[in-house]
Amino acid sequence: MENEQWKKDVKLLDRVESNHSQTPVFYKNKHLALGLIYLSLDELTSIYHITESHAPGFRYQASLLYEKSIQETDHQILPLMKENFDVNCCNKAIDENIQKMLEKVEEMPKEWTLVQLTPVFNPQESNNINPSNVYTNPLHITIFNCGQNKSNPITVCVDAPRDNDDNVINVMDMMSKLISGQNNEYKKFKDFKKNKSSYIEHRRRINTEMQNIVKVVQTKWLKEWRALLIGKYENPEIEDELNNMLSFLLKQNNLHIAINERSRILMKQIIKGHSFMDLIHLKKAIQYALPDISSDQCIGITKTLNQIMLKKNIFHGEKRHPVIIVVHEAIDKIPWEMIDVLADHPVCRMQSLHFTYALYKEHEHDIQNGWKIISNPIKGSYILNPSLDLMNMEVRLKSFFSYWLPKWNYIIGKKPTSDEFLSILSESDIFCYNGHGDGFQFLSESRLKKLRINAVVLLFGCGSVKLDAVGAELEPTGTSQNYITACSPCTVGMLWSVTDTDTDILSTDFLSRWIPSKAKVHWRNLDRKAWELAVETNISNLQKNDEKVTHQVSELLTALVKSKKAANQYITQAACVARGIPVKLKY
Repeated sequence: MENEQWKKDVKLLDRVESNHSQTPVFYKNKHLALGLIYLSLDELTSIYHITESHAPGFRYQASLLYEKSIQETDHQILPLMKENFDVNCCNKAIDENIQKMLEKVEEMPKEWTLVQLTPVFNPQESNNINPSNVYTNPLHITIFNCGQNKSNPITVCVDAPRDNDDNVINVMDMMSKLISGQNNEYKKFKDFKKNKSSYIEHRRRINTEMQNIVKVVQTKWLKEWRALLIGKYENPEIEDELNNMLSFLLKQNNLHIAINERSRILMKQIIKGHSFMDLIHLKKAIQYALPDISSDQCIGITKTLNQIMLKKNIFHGEKRHPVIIVVHEAIDKIPWEMIDVLADHPVCRMQSLHFTYALYKEHEHDIQNGWKIISNPIKGSYILNPSLDLMNMEVRLKSFFSYWLPKWNYIIGKKPTSDEFLSILSESDIFCYNGHGDGFQFLSESRLKKLRINAVVLLFGCGSVKLDAVGAELEPTGTSQNYITACSPCTVGMLWSVTDTDTDILSTDFLSRWIPSKAKVHWRNLDRKAWELAVETNISNLQKNDEKVTHQVSELLTALVKSKKAANQYITQAACVARGIPVKLKY
């Protein structure tokens, strides 16, 4: 039987090779196929191949940029170091590749959990010649517990989401249609004052559709295994309590068995995610994590765990370290950050483990307790309404920045030259762009690639951090990739089109929550109704409301997850993501 299976696997790889030349898509599909082949044979080898399928084209382009920067004399500083993202690692022996991967995970901060989300290889998709055909595949969920803990990564394969008739729910197609549909509707209702009731109904509909998509992702796709996306608790005693609870569960059910490291990791995540599961999914997860126990023993553990958690909710309100979700470019459109286990959790996303490690190495001397430290938040700048056609946004944000961050440098209501854009960007520790798109229409990409960007980059424009498809044999690319290769630690932006008022509410709530000010009254303590209507007014004269906010949140990801809730539209909240590594201000 094994020989027959290997013959099938060889044919699978032959199909990949026959349909693709040596392109990033071929490299991706080859390693996705190998990941699937090795899944039941050797978990570490499977994980290595799954990891290699992430962003091969981006790695190749970053490698070329690095090589070019060495040869050219006008580069002010080298970009992201090639040696840290291993573009040629596939030329080495497989055991050496796996060991290198494990060493990277071990070297990164112990506070970090990397959760890699990768679609399972689909031969039908690899043969697809029609770009309008979008597939939703099963998913590899891979956990990398970083730090000096010597624990190997583990992966769980979850089925594609299915409806009550056992048909696959095409989440990716739903997302594509929702995003393209809402872009068309924005144009239709651009002057929404004439179509106010229709516009309000449109917003209600797309918010409902997005909420339904997120619900499908968490309850029908990830299901019980969304517990794998829960990060480590800041309190180390809680992590120790998880081990004690596991031992108690086994003892109470007369199970005197040795638990291997894989089962221990899974069970700890299941205990953490208990409150997000019903009893059926909880039992299924426990049976998977402890495959050698009987069905009756599994039911006993399930009941015991449920009783313990009902009596004492030891995890309620406990702060968690950040999670970095390593999202494969094929499923990057999904707002993973909105699922219930991450909705109140500090989370950022990267495209590959290799780039996560490379960005870590660029900033490792400034990282404390898992956070990249920024010491001077006053060293900031912003570009506001450079296209001159977002006047309401300009009125709102000009008054906000003048009130909250008056010492920041700025360009307001003026089209910046490429030199002006690059100057204000490169001289800041925090840079904020509020205008159409990602701002790249105002600067030279070739010149940006010759700079090191130390700033945290905040791009509050439509689709500012989305990945765009550029061809059948190329992987999607986006502006955020340029900031990663320029070594910017984190880029915040939008995955699709958003409305200006809602984005202004979100961005100002975030900036005032994250960055301290000498303003007499906290921004969030003001009654901002007139401000939201873009009525020019002296903010200092605004009335106080009853919120009584005084404290700041120094961690960018924690501030962002809280501030997203300030947006009125769910689709705006879902659009806003952070790409990079965790960042913290030093007050």
